[in-house]
Amino acid sequence: MAVPLCKLCIVFISVFLVLSPSLSHRLIPNRCPYHESQALLRFKAALNDSEGYLSSWVNGTDCCTEWFGISCDNHTNHIVSVSVYFSQGVMSESLCQLRFLTSLSISGLATPGIYFFLMMVSWCIFLA
Repeated sequence: MAVPLCKLCIVFISVFLVLSPSLSHRLIPNRCPYHESQALLRFKAALNDSEGYLSSWVNGTDCCTEWFGISCDNHTNHIVSVSVYFSQGVMSESLCQLRFLTSLSISGLATPGIYFFLMMVSWCIFLA
């Protein structure tokens, strides 16, 4: 009787190991601070992302681990780096809410947009 029980344990453990990545994904809470992910979603909404570079930016998912172009501090979980590409859109002041941001890389922005962006960064610094 011990042999079938042992086989059952092996089957159970095998199934658990196969399913564990999807289970752990659901059991571990989001690392990303809610107000920071919402700021990024407002930023995304103002852009024309016709190429789909920001398609991984989905409300309710972890921006630290699942969003393309986002990096978070391993200890505080705050967003520290944003790297995006877009061809058109309006720069949103919502980036000012990312108080721990240390790296920002924006590609594809037309020249008038760059001037607006520099003004916005100056405004964020003024507000801080």
